[in-house]
Amino acid sequence: MASPGQPSPAAADDRPSAASPRRGPWLPTHRRRRWLFLLCYLLFCYLLAWTGIHAFWYLAAAVPFHQRPTLGDQFFPAIRLQGLRDHTPRHTDDSFDLLLLGGSVIHREWGTVEAELRARLEQARPGKFRIYNLSQPGFTSRDSLLNYRQLDQCEFDLVLVYDGINDVRLNCCPPELFADDYGHAPRYAALRGDLARPAQGVWQIARQGLATDLQWGTSDPALLDHARNPQTPRTLRNNYAELLDTARQRRDPVLLLTYAWHLPADYTLEKFSRHELDYAREAPARCAAELWARPEDVDQILTLQNAAIRELAQQHPEATLCDLANQLPRTGQNFVDPCHLTPAGCAAFVELIWPEVQQRLER
Repeated sequence: MASPGQPSPAAADDRPSAASPRRGPWLPTHRRRRWLFLLCYLLFCYLLAWTGIHAFWYLAAAVPFHQRPTLGDQFFPAIRLQGLRDHTPRHTDDSFDLLLLGGSVIHREWGTVEAELRARLEQARPGKFRIYNLSQPGFTSRDSLLNYRQLDQCEFDLVLVYDGINDVRLNCCPPELFADDYGHAPRYAALRGDLARPAQGVWQIARQGLATDLQWGTSDPALLDHARNPQTPRTLRNNYAELLDTARQRRDPVLLLTYAWHLPADYTLEKFSRHELDYAREAPARCAAELWARPEDVDQILTLQNAAIRELAQQHPEATLCDLANQLPRTGQNFVDPCHLTPAGCAAFVELIWPEVQQRLER
């Protein structure tokens, strides 16, 4: 029985319950306003997604908001980022235009080769030169060719090409799967065909980038065995031959470089990891030889690839060869790992190629 002043249970049940909290998004109660609200909300989401996707392409590859990105923009963003879609260098202008093609060794984040070249050119031709550096970590001779193919409206006073060790890695596949266009690797399979076709979606690029990062470690030992019978000396030579033929048609002088590397006789992965080898230690990043192949196979393949470059240079007298592999001393003073250079090594690199660059300057 309820005490005086307290409502009976029946009366309590009859009281209106407190309003439960609203769940889900707020919507107008009027039907017509509700549909208008939903329409505006969907339009806002679409504009947000459109702006985000185009901002991604603008920041990643300098693609204007009014243009659709292509496969070339996806895989070779440096072309737009360096301004080669908006400005086309010509042989007849008053600027010395130097194009750099290759991998991480000449990339500005991995060494000072570009900075050394820029300093020398500033002394020789103040304010009247441009350097277009299309190198990228992981690039191979195939990337150099595909990069150069896309520059059909440009003319350069010198094209410098430096590839080698990244091609070595492409030997790590069963010989029956090896493709001369490197199509046995996912990256180059995607690059088959017209680079002017639309780029992949942003989510596809993210998944592909993640997969590439996961794969860009030491190859499976079973795959490393295939590098003992290398095929890239032939393919690198073919890539360079096509690049030289294209350059001859465009009247672009080409400077070919043999690839310099340093593998101490007592190299092992354990000694490399413990900094016990003849390599400089001040490097912000280093790569073990096993990233590309077994050390003895890296030696063999680079030797064969350099022989192919020398032979090709003899068959193309219009090109110039700098035999860097035989001229750059293989010591820890110049190398931080099998291929990347110290600041002193970068300075020596530029010192060796400078006579050829200077010759083009004088012409």
